[in-house]
Amino acid sequence: LYAQRIAPLSQDRTFISLAVPLSINTKPDEGIGLIRTLHGVLPPANLKLGAPSPLVLRWTGMPEQPIKQGVSVLGSADLVVSIQKTLEGLGKGTEADIADDPIIKELKGGRYLCWADARLQAPDDLPIAIPSGPSPLQDALLPAMAPQSGVILGDMQIILRPVPDRSWRTAVLSRLESLKVDAGAAERRVMEQKAAGPAFEVAVRLIAIAEKPEAGAQMVKTMGNALSSSAQGIATA
Repeated sequence: LYAQRIAPLSQDRTFISLAVPLSINTKPDEGIGLIRTLHGVLPPANLKLGAPSPLVLRWTGMPEQPIKQGVSVLGSADLVVSIQKTLEGLGKGTEADIADDPIIKELKGGRYLCWADARLQAPDDLPIAIPSGPSPLQDALLPAMAPQSGVILGDMQIILRPVPDRSWRTAVLSRLESLKVDAGAAERRVMEQKAAGPAFEVAVRLIAIAEKPEAGAQMVKTMGNALSSSAQGIATA
């Protein structure tokens, strides 16, 4: 009750449009490094009080436009500036500018918002597969985000809440110990890195804004099928 009383009644969410030059040759490990850096920048979220996520990574598809990257930030102006500078550190020419949130801009009267949450079917303590070359997820998912007939917008969100508590490491280390004989060197190394790193509560959300609910539901299903065909086992709700 005390925490609820001292918390602000409302907080503003800021959308940052991210543009990364094609000339920057980024590697999957650099993306992991970025997430680790952001973990240290973000304020801890009190999940027991239902604190909203301070950071949402976004990919948005709209008719006859390229897929746009963005980041939705909940917090003070200082936090927004800090995340902007972190994103611009991806490489020379990277731009991170405050812009209108595409969902809020397109969600008008008479339109429908359809959404689904994706979840892994495997236990949380298993290692996450990191592609060493071109990402099959990117190749499959981005074309599927091109809006279908009657769809105004398709949006994929990775919702991140930093976890300050380190108790989650126990399950990962226990899994590593039980697989010590059967697991290969690469898999053991990934699990050791996972146990040593910071943690987030993560949700993957698929959203569509459409003229009719049927079109929106089909768009969400299409994105979900593309996601599940190129990643670890996924189910949608």
